Amino acid sequence: MGPLDGARARAIDVQDAATPAPGTIRSAALRTTLRWVLILASLLAVGPLVAELFTFLRDVDGGRAVTLLVNGSPGVAFAGAAVLIFATLCVGLVAARFFSLGTALFCAGAVVAWAGSRLGSLESIVRRAGEGKDLFALAVEGLLVTAAAAGAAALFVRVGGAGAREGSALERALYAEPEPVQARASSTAAALGAAALAAGAAVWFVALSGARMQTLAATVAGGIAAGGVAHLLHAHRRLTPVLPMAAMALVALAGPLAAYFMEGTRLAAHVYDGSVLSLARPVSLDWAAGALIGVPLGLNWAGASAERRSR
Repeated sequence: MGPLDGARARAIDVQDAATPAPGTIRSAALRTTLRWVLILASLLAVGPLVAELFTFLRDVDGGRAVTLLVNGSPGVAFAGAAVLIFATLCVGLVAARFFSLGTALFCAGAVVAWAGSRLGSLESIVRRAGEGKDLFALAVEGLLVTAAAAGAAALFVRVGGAGAREGSALERALYAEPEPVQARASSTAAALGAAALAAGAAVWFVALSGARMQTLAATVAGGIAAGGVAHLLHAHRRLTPVLPMAAMALVALAGPLAAYFMEGTRLAAHVYDGSVLSLARPVSLDWAAGALIGVPLGLNWAGASAERRSR
C-alpha cells in the first residue's frame, strides 16, 4: 500500500471516529423531543391549569384586585400557593434531573407566569383602596415569592447533573473552580449590589404600563440584566442563579416601598394619570417569574460572550 493509500485510510479512520453511533443519535433525538414535550406541557397545560385556581381569588369588595397577600379569600390564596409550589417543583425537578438547569428554570418560570397572570395589577389594587396602604404587603410579597424562586433554583442545582453535559455557559459556570472564602465573600457582595441596580434599571425602563405582559417583560429584562452583571463581576468563580435572583428579590422589596415613600398622598393620583413609579408596577409573581426566566438567559449570554472574548 502506497503513501497515498495510507493517508486515505487514516482520514477514513478519523472520520469514522468523529461520526456518532446511530444509537447515540437516536438517544439524543429522543432526549431533545422529551425536553420539548416538558417545555410545551409547562406552557400549555400545567401553567394554565394552575392559573385557573387563582381565578377564584377575590378582594374584600368581591373584585379582582388581588395578590397572594392582598385579598379577601386567604383560604383560596393558601390553596393556590400550595398547588403552585407543588407544580413548579415537579416540572423543575424533572427538567433539572433529566435535561438541564436552564430548562428547569424556564419550565418553572412558565408555570409561575401563568399564575401571576390571574392576579391584580398595582393600579387596580390602589384604585380599590384609594390609597397606598397595600404597598407594604406587596413589597413583602414580592420579596417572599422571589426568594422562594431563588430557593427553588438552588434545589434544581443540587438535583441537576444531566445539564452539565449540554455544555451551556450557565452549566459550565456551576462547575468553575471556587475562590477562597474571603475573596468570594467580597466579590459576592459586589455582584449582588450591582445586579440589583442593573435589574432595577431594566425594570424601570421597560415597565411603561401596568399591563400584564408589560410587567412580565419588565421583570424578565430585569432578570437578564441581573444575570449578566452578576456573571461579569463573578467571572471565573462558581456562580449559580441564586445570587442574581436574590438581587431581584431586593428590587421586588424596594419597588413598592419606593413608590409609597416617594409619592405619598399623590400615589392614587399618579396611578390614575399613569405616572406611578415604574419600578412598583410589577406585582407579586411577576417578580418570581421574571427571575426564573430572565436570570438564566443573562447568565448564558454573558458567559458565552466572555468565552468568545477569551479565545
